[in-house]
Amino acid sequence: MGFFIIYSTWSFYLYGTGLVGDFLVTPYDELRFLEATNRIIMDFKAYGLIYVFENYYNYSQSVHFGHYFVLAFIRFLSNDSMFFWSMYHNFIFCIGVYFFSKYLSLEYKFISIKSIKFASVLVFLYPVFYYLNFSLMRDISIFSLLSIVLYLYKKNNYYLLLLFLLILSVYRVNVVLCMLLYILIDQLKGKNILSIFKYIFASFAIIVFFDYIAFGIIFRNLGRINFSNFSNFINETLVLFFSPLPFSIDPMLPAYLIFWFKVSFFVCIFAMCINIFVLIRSKFTLFVPVVPMIFFILLYVFIYSTEVGVGFRQASIVLPFIYIPILFYIFHLIKYKTLSIRD
Repeated sequence: MGFFIIYSTWSFYLYGTGLVGDFLVTPYDELRFLEATNRIIMDFKAYGLIYVFENYYNYSQSVHFGHYFVLAFIRFLSNDSMFFWSMYHNFIFCIGVYFFSKYLSLEYKFISIKSIKFASVLVFLYPVFYYLNFSLMRDISIFSLLSIVLYLYKKNNYYLLLLFLLILSVYRVNVVLCMLLYILIDQLKGKNILSIFKYIFASFAIIVFFDYIAFGIIFRNLGRINFSNFSNFINETLVLFFSPLPFSIDPMLPAYLIFWFKVSFFVCIFAMCINIFVLIRSKFTLFVPVVPMIFFILLYVFIYSTEVGVGFRQASIVLPFIYIPILFYIFHLIKYKTLSIRD
């Protein structure tokens, strides 16, 4: 609530009575959403809601119409108030961080309640999310939906899980496919294979029914596998974990974001090295809890590497799920060693 008030106050300072479209932080990408929602609003006024839903593909050019419709609805409802849209985005962001912290508390037992609160603060202060939160982009919504889906899965709330997987599919079906793989690997890890049937196949059935393009994505990407793009996959994996690489930072980005990427690159390498060292020392016994997320990431990178490549926006959605647990596990080790020395 505190961060929502802070972000919203800052939004009012930035936008005041400004209109959507007056403040674009990523002009090329945001213009696509702006123009598409202009058409949605005009068609809604001329032909009605049913016509708009029946012709959703004309606006989004894909099954990912969810964000377009939400943005168009809020623009129509608020008379194009940028502050109103920012309030909605801030609210979604806060909801996402809340469920992200709840997911961490269920998945990683070494993270204390106090540390969970600190983890939430880290996400709020994450410069990439700050940059995207004050835009028309859908990355914040995808992060929030993914956080909710992971939490619902860990809480064994399968009915709501199916519902939010369906909602997530109209934002980014690639993430849904990765999430289903995550669930599959997590169930196999727990050797609870029989229980997988009650929701994995139900998830596929529901999502494919409403979003049949999912299988098209799988087979299209499988058809692109060859030896020449294996090196591209490796490069995209490195880009995701250390995105963007120092020599490929867009000079048009804000100065604070460029500084963050330069510093975080070396911090991430240091954190990864420590994590690998810990895994080797433990003979990979600590590797098991993170296996599902690793498979999630590999499929995520594979899909993007065969399509358009991983950018900092795509990477930012999943990086908090990787680096924050690593960071707190390092803190846990330091605290454990300190207590051992005192004892």
